[in-house]
Amino acid sequence: MTSQSLGLLYDPVPSAATIALRSAFAAVFYSVLHIVAKTIAAQSIHPKIWNAFSNRDKSILAEKVCSTVNSLFIGGAGLYFVLVSDAFANADLFATYPPELDWVFPQLVGYTIYDTATMYLQGDWPMAMWIHHYMTLYATFGMPIYRRLAVLVVYFFITELTASIQNVIWFHQNVDPSALLSPETEAVELLKLKAKRSRTYAQLLFVRVCGFLFFRTWVVPYLLYLIPVLSGGWIPFVQTLRNEPLGLSIPAVLMFSMFGYINADWTIMAVRAWQRKTRGTAKDAKDAKEQ
Repeated sequence: MTSQSLGLLYDPVPSAATIALRSAFAAVFYSVLHIVAKTIAAQSIHPKIWNAFSNRDKSILAEKVCSTVNSLFIGGAGLYFVLVSDAFANADLFATYPPELDWVFPQLVGYTIYDTATMYLQGDWPMAMWIHHYMTLYATFGMPIYRRLAVLVVYFFITELTASIQNVIWFHQNVDPSALLSPETEAVELLKLKAKRSRTYAQLLFVRVCGFLFFRTWVVPYLLYLIPVLSGGWIPFVQTLRNEPLGLSIPAVLMFSMFGYINADWTIMAVRAWQRKTRGTAKDAKDAKEQ
């Protein structure tokens, strides 16, 4: 690496080139982590289970490891800025920008680049996920350049913590030890194992609902309260927003609306999935007693 590149990497007021360089480092980090996670999984998971995975599922497994690392880092950063740091004490909604974000945002840009490329290689992802990734990429790259409205974005960081819970559920669903049972013991042991896994799955779905309530559901309603408090009312907020560059104001409105919809929609789906599983588990337990 040249001295000029090192200078860009540690630029105290980062330019677009600095953000791009830091983001590239993060993208390389997650790409290497993906390869390492996939290699370790291939060696650690029983061959009978691993070989049953499609190539897409093997890639998704490694991506879930990267997703969990990003989730904990970004979500933890959000909690730090909101609950621990005094960066947002008496904040100006538009102008307050903690300098630590100049490292946090490029990390998220790099992860989003990696994750978008992984989605493309895996294929078969819904359009909503592509829109989510493209808007996240634009916002996280633009924030260190515009250095405005950071308060809103940091609160959305906290919602990333729910991804870790979802990843645990994915591992529970897809790494199935029932594949290791021999034909002689399958009839009895499989029923016991399925019953145990069913209970565990219901518990994990409940944890996910709690995660959504603690880390996601409240964010948009709270921000709707916080915006007029930090900007002197809704009218001053709208007036100031209209004077911001269109590259900031329009995406800000779109992303706030999109994430608000996603938070509500995903929370409803999480609650319904838990309710369906709870009813199914209760019915299975009743049938087992009657037998």
